[in-house]
Amino acid sequence: MLLYTMTKKSFKLFALLFFTLLSTHPLKANDPDVYYNLGIVSSSNEYNDYTEYGRTFFIGFGISQVFENNLFFALDINFDYIDIDSRRMSSEDNIANSAEIKLGYSYKSTLGYVLGGARVMSNDQDYYGFGKGAGVEYRVLKKLVLGFEYKVYDMRGLYFTYKYNTSGFNIKILY
Repeated sequence: MLLYTMTKKSFKLFALLFFTLLSTHPLKANDPDVYYNLGIVSSSNEYNDYTEYGRTFFIGFGISQVFENNLFFALDINFDYIDIDSRRMSSEDNIANSAEIKLGYSYKSTLGYVLGGARVMSNDQDYYGFGKGAGVEYRVLKKLVLGFEYKVYDMRGLYFTYKYNTSGFNIKILY
């Protein structure tokens, strides 16, 4: 839960360090990877007085770039179907969209990164939020990547706020 307690100050410090490294090294890079990603993750909604558990199925696409100095940058767009038995939301079926930026470091076939993103969800009303997380990915084959991510979003709606947490595996298929 270290990431969950990461303060805005430490996140800004990491971003400053990353962009300092980026600006002091040449930005030579290979061709960017364009990919589809899909997965199923464990998810939960945390309210003040209780927590609801469920699962989220997602599919999306993205683009990533590893520079010659091994710094890594990616942009992901995901479309989610969330299945959580909820006492607060009238619909158990929620549809969400998210966009995330990932910054990290590459070592051989492994990537480690932090991420920040925005999320919009709809069911009986609209919710929006911003989040952070971390992940690791391993390139199994030339066109196949397996990964694990943990994310937490602070979601807001008309009547209440909650934390949306996910952790789980994903698969990326490069083309």
